[in-house]
Amino acid sequence: MHVQMGFVILAFSDHHAETFVKLLESIPAIGPHIRKPISDLLEKQRNALHTKPGEHKEQSTNILAFFLSAMVTIMILFFFLSIVNSLAKDYHKRLWERKRRQNKDLIDEENQKFEEEEDDSSEDVPPSITPSSCPLLLSEEFEGVVVKK
Repeated sequence: MHVQMGFVILAFSDHHAETFVKLLESIPAIGPHIRKPISDLLEKQRNALHTKPGEHKEQSTNILAFFLSAMVTIMILFFFLSIVNSLAKDYHKRLWERKRRQNKDLIDEENQKFEEEEDDSSEDVPPSITPSSCPLLLSEEFEGVVVKK
């Protein structure tokens, strides 16, 4: 912070400010036109900053200061909105993952039950039945299902 203060004091000292204004004046076509407003702005700021203790001067706000302030306020609002949006996305992702896990568990349970039922039904059929021992299995078609030999 002290380095920043030192830089501001050096950068806006009378000597450096006048050098800056002279450099702006040397810009072709626009330099002579912007010298007076910049000089007036620097003089107003210098007068506002060099007040004596106990003395209060009303500072007039210009349109540029208003727009800069509005822009900073809008940027801060967008920052907060992005934080809220990020938190909402994370929350939605956690809910979606939880629901997906629950659905996967249900599907796994259904598959396990189906496999158990399939295992139970295959135990009911005696293993000694072969196509040669059952004439229905030897036929080409049995109730619309083609049996491969």
